[in-house]
Amino acid sequence: MQYIIMIAAVLILVINILVGLLRGLNKGLLRLGFVILAAVASFFLAKGLSGALGENLVAVLQEAVASNPDMTAFLQNNAEVISTVGVISQMLIGPVLFLLCYVILKPLTWIIFLILSKLIKIKNPKNAVARMLGGAGIGFVIGIVGLLVFVTPVMGYTQLFSRTITEADALTARMGDMDLEEYNEQYLAPAAKAPVAAQVYNMLGDSLFSGLSSAKWNGEKVRLENEWFAVVGTANDGIRLAEKPVAEYGESESQSIHEMVANVDRSVLLSGLASHAISSFADAWLEGDLFMGIAKPTVGEESIEIIFDGLLEVLALTDADQFAKDLEFFADLIDLLIEHQVLAQIGTTEDTQDLIAYLVSSGFLPEAKALIGANPRMNAVNDAISNAAMRLLVRQLGDPAEYLETHGELMNDVSNVLKEAVDAEGKINTDTLTQNMSEALSAHQIELPAEATQLLATSLAEEFTAEELADPNLTVETITNRLIDRLSGLPNIDQYISSVPAA
Repeated sequence: MQYIIMIAAVLILVINILVGLLRGLNKGLLRLGFVILAAVASFFLAKGLSGALGENLVAVLQEAVASNPDMTAFLQNNAEVISTVGVISQMLIGPVLFLLCYVILKPLTWIIFLILSKLIKIKNPKNAVARMLGGAGIGFVIGIVGLLVFVTPVMGYTQLFSRTITEADALTARMGDMDLEEYNEQYLAPAAKAPVAAQVYNMLGDSLFSGLSSAKWNGEKVRLENEWFAVVGTANDGIRLAEKPVAEYGESESQSIHEMVANVDRSVLLSGLASHAISSFADAWLEGDLFMGIAKPTVGEESIEIIFDGLLEVLALTDADQFAKDLEFFADLIDLLIEHQVLAQIGTTEDTQDLIAYLVSSGFLPEAKALIGANPRMNAVNDAISNAAMRLLVRQLGDPAEYLETHGELMNDVSNVLKEAVDAEGKINTDTLTQNMSEALSAHQIELPAEATQLLATSLAEEFTAEELADPNLTVETITNRLIDRLSGLPNIDQYISSVPAA
């Protein structure tokens, strides 16, 4: 294949040089003008045709899905999704149309050239050497123009596919008996470096290919090469992750996750489409609706459900600008899950309380809360974790609206614990807070694992600033009332306090 492209390139140049020798200098200049005109016209014509074909394809697809009400409703609310199909087709066929348009326009300009040559009666220099050498030189330039049009799609796609096979090792390994690496080494890679053709392509062809394989999407310019390798890289890393059980994830899987985030970040289409899809299903599930016929997953125990809803609240507000940052946060969170072996623990721990205890004792939850606290967009997740912790208390005490009557002394003790947690430096001492909270709960026969008590204590303390708790004007009664109001406002509280026996 390498030699075929090289021979074709050489023939294009040699034929044009020989024709130039016969045509002469002055006629060659006129012909060069028409050739350049044909190439320029082909470029803009290819851009226009590729856009029109993309729009037609969108219309065809809209008719094809018209019989599916869920898909139709989704596409009506997310028009950018189906418009992506048109953009992708436009980017893919643009370089090919460039060559086809040139093949059609060049003979037409040849006819016009012959007519004008007769009408104008162009005369070449009388000096035969000057006429022939000048004509050969112009013929060479014409050959370069023609070769440039030829190599733009041929070398562009060849280099694109060769690089794809090289980078997508995990993806190509799934192709079964097709040894794509060997095919690339023997054919594509050498062809991508074919002498003469490669030099002409690198001179200007790569810029032409980039221009022809680009389009506008939602007001932003997208380029085929950038989008292509972002998708290839994401798919390749996704396959690597899928080949290993989640419980066994380690440093290499963490690296793959961060590479996926980087690929999504540099892709206009991936960021836009994924953010729209994710915000759509998160919003639908929060409202209790189906997303394209899919219901919100059941994640089990209520505490986990609360945290899951917190994640959905964040995702419901994501957009193309925020999406990469949100993904990077979740990638960092997964790093913590891997570091503290939480993923392995989830697969082996059946009891939710045991899992919460492990999250705290392993050091994961404190680090996760610090990570979440540093990201204002994750306030919903932080609140969800606090809600899950407070639910541990409500689960044992029942309806918070009755606490003043049934557990008034306990609530006052908890309030005192919060006020006494402020140290001499004006900061909340977590160790003192946790210890005193454990003693207060135990004194009222409220038994929680030590790790769960720490989580509950810090969650309750987050309702106040250290300055507030240190203020002598803040009474225990005020703290108690604020705590009861906070506990009464827990999400879905009616679903789990009805089964709690009265004190």
